[in-house]
Amino acid sequence: MISVDGIAPDHILIFAGLNDVAFFADPNDFAADYQKMLQRIRESYPQAQVTCGTLITGYLKDTPFTHQLGHIREKYLPYNQAILEAAARFGYQAADIAAFHERFASMDGFHPNGEGMGQLADFWLKSVGLR
Repeated sequence: MISVDGIAPDHILIFAGLNDVAFFADPNDFAADYQKMLQRIRESYPQAQVTCGTLITGYLKDTPFTHQLGHIREKYLPYNQAILEAAARFGYQAADIAAFHERFASMDGFHPNGEGMGQLADFWLKSVGLR
């Protein structure tokens, strides 16, 4: 498969699953769906280098809700394990962003704001050894 503009991607970065954690999706269902996604990517873009990123919690500046997000971090563990296992199964690179125990600035604790996007970019670069 080729993209709409006729060019296939060289590299695909995957940072998916925050909504699954937020809405308490079954981790086993997440793992199965994540593997299906990787299979479709492999079939559609067999030449692309794929990197799968683990998930981390965002924070909200100057709000009491930020401190309540701490308990959610433990909920990420089965999702992150599923991501790492799927990446290994498909022979894809894993960017274990969660291993840094960092957080990003967010709009709601899950979706990055402008500052958070920059932080996530830095975490990605650090996790693949480019920083």
